[in-house]
Amino acid sequence: MLIVTIETTKQSITFSVAGKKTGGKITLKANTSGKKEEQVILEVKEPVKKSFVLGYLSLFNKAQNLSAQVTLYLGTATPLSVEYKLSALGSLRFWLAPALEEEPLVE
Repeated sequence: MLIVTIETTKQSITFSVAGKKTGGKITLKANTSGKKEEQVILEVKEPVKKSFVLGYLSLFNKAQNLSAQVTLYLGTATPLSVEYKLSALGSLRFWLAPALEEEPLVE
């Protein structure tokens, strides 16, 4: 099982994953210029760092064709919420609790 860690600051959001044979990290900085679908808008009240099972996030990503925009809600005392706006239909929202610390982080 691969775990992705999401870490936020006032200026950026970082997604990182590490496994036995693979790993990666990407940091997105706040960007409100250009096309709307290329914008990264961060509203960070306090820095957060949480880890989630990558397989579940990959399932949530299958809805990305339904919307040009995705919103992540992440708090210290709440699960991750992934929301896709569906124009006139409303929105589609998924919730995911953090990975338990006693679970092995890498297979």
